[in-house]
Amino acid sequence: LCELIAQLPTETLSPETTEGREGFIHPYHIEGSVSEASARLILRDFETEKLAEYASLLESLAEPLRQKYPKSEITINIHKQYRNMRDGLPKEPRALEKAIEATRAAGLEPNLNVIRGGTDGSLLTEKGLPTPNLSSGQHNPHSPLEWTTVEEMQQAVDVLVQLAILWGEES
Repeated sequence: LCELIAQLPTETLSPETTEGREGFIHPYHIEGSVSEASARLILRDFETEKLAEYASLLESLAEPLRQKYPKSEITINIHKQYRNMRDGLPKEPRALEKAIEATRAAGLEPNLNVIRGGTDGSLLTEKGLPTPNLSSGQHNPHSPLEWTTVEEMQQAVDVLVQLAILWGEES
């Protein structure tokens, strides 16, 4: 397992060496004992077709190790996780339009940017309910230094109230 992980491209496809819309492979959980070991890796990219390339890369790294260690069992399992919202949001453009309008109605200027990780919104969007991410005021998300302010949380609530009003006007 360590030989496979060590062969991952660290200069181009690791979370710490990529940014913005660049894809990555992220080994986030490794465990093992004397007789077996396993790792979980996240494959992320803004271009859905690139995920298959990353899966192929993992297989190409594993195959020589299967030859080198014929008594071992090296299995690569790929499980679909988060997908790019861009694939689903255009099916219901009002979702993003109303989010922008609600933000402005709450007295804020919308700041549209991408999120490099998966979100609940991407899962809902993939299932047919277009759900753009709205700010919750978080800073440094998913890190030991994550924080927000009461004022930013209140702004998030204000946007949600405006969003409910806008959608309610259509019914």
